[in-house]
Amino acid sequence: MENPWICLCICLLTGVLTSCTDALSCYECNVFVRTSRRQCEDPKGPLLKNNCVACMKVYTRSVMHNQWQQNVYNSFEARICMKSSEYAKSEGCYPVQTDGGYIIQCFCYTDYCNDATRQLVTWTSALVIISAFLFKKILCS
Repeated sequence: MENPWICLCICLLTGVLTSCTDALSCYECNVFVRTSRRQCEDPKGPLLKNNCVACMKVYTRSVMHNQWQQNVYNSFEARICMKSSEYAKSEGCYPVQTDGGYIIQCFCYTDYCNDATRQLVTWTSALVIISAFLFKKILCS
């Protein structure tokens, strides 16, 4: 009688321990890996990655000076499975202004939290970032 109970306890304990791991599952797209990438708009959808320490979504907006007094605006979004916690930050979005635009990095820590339907930043944050960018361009012109 003791053998089945020991076996059951070991199985339950193993199940509990494996379900309590910190590894996340995230979406990944528009990231170059070994010279290829899966686009976020791919009909197959983004890649599903496991064993991530954080999920990340990066939105980049840049201005390229094509010709004299002509600008080309580019936008790019990537979803990333972070395998190292070295550059991870606490959950939330972090805008960074660059010389030719801005980058918004959003970190989250639940399974598949970097999907396309989640709002990247609040509209207020986006308005502040874009206003600061335009204000800088007006002052520096």
